[in-house]
Formats: sequence, C-alpha cells, structure tokens
Amino acid sequence: MPKIGGETLKSSIITTAGALFHKNGYEKTTYQMIADELGISKGSISYHFKSKPWIIYFYFFRYVQNMFSYIRENLTDTPNAFLIHCIEQIHFYRQVMKTEENRKLFLNMDHMEIWEQENLFIIKDYFREISRDFHRGMTEEDIHVAAIMSLGAKIGMFREADRYSDALDIDRFCYYFVHMIGLFSRLGEMIIHTNIARAFDFLEKHTIPFDDSL
Repeated sequence: MPKIGGETLKSSIITTAGALFHKNGYEKTTYQMIADELGISKGSISYHFKSKPWIIYFYFFRYVQNMFSYIRENLTDTPNAFLIHCIEQIHFYRQVMKTEENRKLFLNMDHMEIWEQENLFIIKDYFREISRDFHRGMTEEDIHVAAIMSLGAKIGMFREADRYSDALDIDRFCYYFVHMIGLFSRLGEMIIHTNIARAFDFLEKHTIPFDDSL
C-alpha cells in the first residue's frame, strides 16, 4: 500500500479527512477536497472507503485502538477487563463530548448505523472478558443480550447527553455510562464503584497522547 509521509495511504486519508471535517464541517467536506489535500485521485479514496461515514468510523476506531494499546501498556496495578473498559470508555467519551464538532461528527446518523453494526461484536468480547475475569459464567446468549441492551442504552444516553450538552457534567455522564456496563456484566456495586474510581484515578495520572484532533 502506498505511503505518504510515513503513513499508509489509508491512514493518511483518515488523518486528512478528520482535519477537514473539523475545519469545514462534515457536509461541506468532499472526497475531492480530501483528494486535493493529499494530491491523490478520488478513486484512491473510494478504494479504501465505501462512503464518508466509513471514514468517520475508522477515524474514531483508530483513536480507540491507539488508546487501548496505551492503557494496556501503562496499567500495571492488578488490571481486570472491567477496569480497562472503564478507563477506555471514560476517556473516549470525554474526548467526544468535549466539543460540539466532535459530538456532531460522532452522532452523524449514517456513521451511527455503521458504529452500531461494527461494534456489537467488540462489545460482546468485552462482556466475555469481564465474565471470565469475575467468574460470572455468562452464556453466549447472556452475552449477546447484554451487548444489544448495552449498545441501545449507550446510544440513547449519548443522544440525550448531546441534547442537554450545555448543562452536562461529562464525568457524571461517563460514570453512569460505565456503571451501566457493570450492571449488565452482573457485577456487584462494590466492584463497580471501586473500579470506576480506579479508572478516574488512572486518567488523572496519565495523558493519553494520541490524535490531537479529537
């Protein structure tokens, strides 16, 4: 795959498109603008991405992957799957919710449809890991139902949080968000509260150094 400035072409498209989305807005940013910025053809973009919402998806997904790697490398004090998930979710949604531009980009209707479809499998893996770490014995049916309920609840919470963003306490939103995951994972209140507190403490002590555009 061709490289531009040390990045693969696909990664360069994501980086450039993300910057243009923030600068010009999602609707006003075209494939031609992205292509012109990179000095490539529109066909080169279409080869890697079926549509603009897919660029949004990989823009956020790449950030999550980098963030997840950082957390795994730096969390050395008796980690568990729920704690890791709490740190990841709190940090990610802090970044998404901190500006109107981020919220509008993430909540784009076409992107949300992709995000729901693609993330169901990822969320199911989270529940498997949490069930294993805490010996909750969740069956595949339990995990599937929990993932669907969790995904639906997350999206509803996120849209309501965006609706009332002017009065929103982002950390309180994040707290309820991950608390819900703990309940769906059949964890007790003490385990949930302890790990959420540890997650906030970790984020207080660490700066996750990825993707300044978010």
